[in-house]
Amino acid sequence: MKWHRKLFMLVAAITSLFCLSACSGTNITTKKEEGLSFDYGKINVLTSKGDYVEFFTLNNNVLKPLGQMNNVMEFLYNYEKSIYIYLIKVSDGEILPHNKIKIETPKIEQVIDTSYNMSDLKLSPNGNRLVFRRFSKDSYESVEGIVVYDLLKSKEHKLKTNSLISGDMYQWLDDNKLIYYAASSGENKSYGIYCYDLDKDRETPYFNNLEGYCTFLYPLGNKKIVFLEQNRSDSKLIIANLEKKERKVISENIFEIYNILWDKELNLLYYTALDQNENKTFIYQCDLNTNRQVRLNYSFPDEISNNGGLVKGDSNLIYFTGTKDGINNIYSYNPKNNAISLITNKNDNYYLSGNHKN
Repeated sequence: MKWHRKLFMLVAAITSLFCLSACSGTNITTKKEEGLSFDYGKINVLTSKGDYVEFFTLNNNVLKPLGQMNNVMEFLYNYEKSIYIYLIKVSDGEILPHNKIKIETPKIEQVIDTSYNMSDLKLSPNGNRLVFRRFSKDSYESVEGIVVYDLLKSKEHKLKTNSLISGDMYQWLDDNKLIYYAASSGENKSYGIYCYDLDKDRETPYFNNLEGYCTFLYPLGNKKIVFLEQNRSDSKLIIANLEKKERKVISENIFEIYNILWDKELNLLYYTALDQNENKTFIYQCDLNTNRQVRLNYSFPDEISNNGGLVKGDSNLIYFTGTKDGINNIYSYNPKNNAISLITNKNDNYYLSGNHKN
């Protein structure tokens, strides 16, 4: 693990104008009568089988099979509004696959096929908007920036800004606002976290008290933000209080964060992250009342899966995937008794998908 390699990848990712230009492709909206593809639950589980994916619901710690779907690359949803979004591979490429987005509700299906490749889909809390980034060709150099798609109007919202965004470093702050790590345009570039108000079509600085490169960010409501700050000598996980303009270092051993979840009811933050000292991925909990971080897993399981997802279930149970003796399964963590339990007993490539809403 080399710092200069990660720094190069970060700088190389800041390549495109955040402002959108017109592109070829189509948005197609059709009415349908047959309802949803499957009878989804609040927590759904995907297992990859090569060219197809098997869907399950997870309820009362039991997996119930739903069916199969071909070439699913990403899956997210708003359970209460019955909005389900799939990123579907159309064909393979040398560098990037060609894909399209399918948005499904009980009565309407929308297909977004406006560019060669789309990725890193994020649904707004109310389910009315979708943000993603896209590439016009089978090349990373063809990056076009990010797109905001309005599901109600079935059209894209063009952003009036020339800031340069860093890769997938964007998150929904609320239903109408995005935050992102970017560089200002012009000769004297300054890096910071910006906020874009979609209703007002206006970009404003959000947080600029950075002492290195930001490689991960996640809002904690409108008053706090957690981010990973890195430079050549260290890596720090920081929670910033925007009102008080204070920074609190939570950890200095986290090098990369893969999944994050905020339990608002208990005010606990969970994340799966790479420990740079042990070079392994673990699951952590941070009490946001005290800003104290604790590692949750040691030998059970041995290591957490980077791409397995992280979701909250009933009774504040936290579900994740991990390996024990080389076997990958679904586990749960109970904050009441600080216990980790094994949910499945079959080795598989599990991905947990939870409800994308506030």
